[in-house]
Amino acid sequence: MADSYLTIRKGDWLDTVKILVGLVETGMVANSREHSITTGRDISLGNVKKVLTEEFKREAAILHHNYEKIIRELGIGKSVLFPYFYQTIISQDASILEKGNQLKEKPFDKEAGKQYKLSNTELVKYIDNLESKLLYLEKKHKAIIDNVKGVIFQTNKAGCWTYLSPIWTRITGFTIEESIGKFFLNYVYADDQEFHYKQFQSIIEEKRSYSRYEIRYSTKNGEFRWIEVYARLTKDQYGNISGTLGTLHDITVQRKTEKMLHLAYELRRRSDFLNDIVMGTTSVDERIKDYMHTLGLDFSRPLICCLLVCKDFIGREKEQNNIIEVLGNEKGCIVWNCRNDIGVLYQGGNVEYATVESSMMFAHALLEKIYQYDSQLKLVLGISNVQTGLNSVRKTYWQGWSATVAAQCQGKEDGIFHYKDLGILQLLVKNIGNEGAKEFVKEQIGTLIRYDEEKGTNLVTTLEEILQHSNLKKTAEKMFLHPKTVVFRKQRIEKILGVSLDSFETRLALGVALKLRLVNQVIKAN
Repeated sequence: MADSYLTIRKGDWLDTVKILVGLVETGMVANSREHSITTGRDISLGNVKKVLTEEFKREAAILHHNYEKIIRELGIGKSVLFPYFYQTIISQDASILEKGNQLKEKPFDKEAGKQYKLSNTELVKYIDNLESKLLYLEKKHKAIIDNVKGVIFQTNKAGCWTYLSPIWTRITGFTIEESIGKFFLNYVYADDQEFHYKQFQSIIEEKRSYSRYEIRYSTKNGEFRWIEVYARLTKDQYGNISGTLGTLHDITVQRKTEKMLHLAYELRRRSDFLNDIVMGTTSVDERIKDYMHTLGLDFSRPLICCLLVCKDFIGREKEQNNIIEVLGNEKGCIVWNCRNDIGVLYQGGNVEYATVESSMMFAHALLEKIYQYDSQLKLVLGISNVQTGLNSVRKTYWQGWSATVAAQCQGKEDGIFHYKDLGILQLLVKNIGNEGAKEFVKEQIGTLIRYDEEKGTNLVTTLEEILQHSNLKKTAEKMFLHPKTVVFRKQRIEKILGVSLDSFETRLALGVALKLRLVNQVIKAN
């Protein structure tokens, strides 16, 4: 029979040795010039084990080296898996593997066949054991890589991805298959590409051993994620630069949280500061002027204030802060939290030439931005006159506040109201809390209020309607009452108060008292 040769191929060594074992068991390794098997040298059981052990040691050692290198460079912690296996398998004495009878070149006989069979059975078990251990190591290695929270990556020295762990797809949306071999900057947010490339170059040029920084990576859906990059240089077995190795950690949620905390702190600080000014507990001095300048406020320039009142804000600080953030990007605006309201100081544009019409246009622009965020909100927006000087913040705030109170006195739940349109309410609002104002209300309509409370009547409301109309017929129509009923109620009111409602001075005084009482009720409700 012609000579037969079997060549061991790299990567197929386990299967090859098993084939060799099978051939030995069938007696095809008998010394014969017509039948011989070779791997480039004479084959014996010891030689087969030697080839097996060296090949396994080489592949396992490479796996061990790469594993430990990644674990060490990523700072995950020292593994006890590979060192144990390395000590017990990879580094074991080669003499252990040489035990058993070697196959010698002698005629095949029955006794020798028994020895071959025993030795070959041992070899098969040994091969299976090595194979299962190597597969176990590979699975453990893959499990550790897959369960690291960040993306583990490798690039070549040109900056192209050579390895990406599975989390890459979860974070960016790009598959590993479509990313491997591509330039890493293709996946970096445009504004951060120059900085990221400089960091990469500094590592490749060995100006630094590692780099850690935060940038934005683009996602497949067109958004971006904040990523913490850790990268370091890698070299091949000859000491030549091969590329970089590192991790990409998604810190988007962390960045958003930090931003929210920072904005919340700055808002609270700004709000406390401005509330102290508008309430008169802090006077404006040089220190205050310097801080206001950092906010963008110049006391030498004209200023207007818009105050936004919304029942939905009450007890909903998060909703209120979201609106403040929306308005905070408006050029020339300083926005703050006025307890249950939102204040906006404005010095942008040509505010020094502001008219009622231009102020109303600005207010409409503010409302438009808010309604883009939440179209269901009902807002009352009060606008001040233009003011200049150290007291301009306090003056404009109270004028805006007065406009919102006047709107609510009219039963308005939304809309824009200017301070100039308040009429007599400008004077009345200024006197809220004044002891003289309280006494005036008590003297003018106090007895009528008590009568309604005791008798369960509604004569105060009837009085308001009588004062708002020129004759009793219109009052009756407004209240859906018979004219004689209105006449009777008018007479009863006059008797209780001891006045005549036909007198202009009496009607004016009673009207003021009713307005003061209504303003006070609105303020208490807020």
